[in-house]
Amino acid sequence: MNIADNELYKLSLLRNFGVTSVVIKYGGDQTQKPYITSELYEKYPYLNSKYAVSVARAQIDNNLHLVLEAFEKFNNYKLVLISNWDISSYSRKLYQNIRIVPILYFNPLSTIL
Repeated sequence: MNIADNELYKLSLLRNFGVTSVVIKYGGDQTQKPYITSELYEKYPYLNSKYAVSVARAQIDNNLHLVLEAFEKFNNYKLVLISNWDISSYSRKLYQNIRIVPILYFNPLSTIL
């Protein structure tokens, strides 16, 4: 079974490769403001400030090193970067050189992200 993340990509797979696909969309529920407990504020202090979130695989073609370089210069927002830090030498090197907020699909915060 082939999986596409949108209808246009599904059509492209059919036209270019002659394969049918099922669409499974990315997404989240950003329509409701979640309730954040004092414990979560204590554990994740960035919740009290402006922050940007990125969820991406830590592989070289996703250019996370460029994201990190940009946020070194643009410090108006804290960066919460969620990834699979143990997947490759590239990701391990990035992880060693930055201060990571330890959240990887933590359930109560998944509604925030």
